[in-house]
Amino acid sequence: MFVKTARTWPNAERHCQLLGQKLKPVYNTVKYLGANLASVHSYEESQFLQAVVLITTGSFPLTWIGGFDAVQAKVEKDRLWFWSDGSKFDHESWAEGEPNNNNGAREPCIHFNFGGTLSFIKLNFFE
Repeated sequence: MFVKTARTWPNAERHCQLLGQKLKPVYNTVKYLGANLASVHSYEESQFLQAVVLITTGSFPLTWIGGFDAVQAKVEKDRLWFWSDGSKFDHESWAEGEPNNNNGAREPCIHFNFGGTLSFIKLNFFE
């Protein structure tokens, strides 16, 4: 489901509940469907995913992908990133200054299309 208005996780949850839907964690939903969030292993895969999002939405909204860090390292450069499908995290395309744990908040998840680019940024879904 794409929602064009940017929302924090709690606001998105309330929005979906108002529409009569129960918002479930994305990971659990895709697992139930026998799927995974996208993993990105090359620039070409990034371009393909961005094209799919553009065709589906008509724009470049921030889009969740399956990257996450399993533990919070004290030093940003020591963090280990993984893909939810279990594949190797072998391609990085971070937006400038990312990953950075914005304002000390843990940001364990990744989305792309930051500023209409293919860059990855992290999201703290407890905002």
